[in-house]
Amino acid sequence: MLTFMEGLLILGMFLVRVGVPLLVMIALGYALSRLDARWQAEADAARQAPAR
Repeated sequence: MLTFMEGLLILGMFLVRVGVPLLVMIALGYALSRLDARWQAEADAARQAPAR
């Protein structure tokens, strides 16, 4: 039978195993979203710049 501390350890390790990859994916999605917005702004600025 599991003790309380063993149960907490199992729960904690499960949360680490699920939580860390989830946080990495959220951070990567946020970074790519910002990069896309920057590229979109650069493309809009280049489109509105007068042609030489």
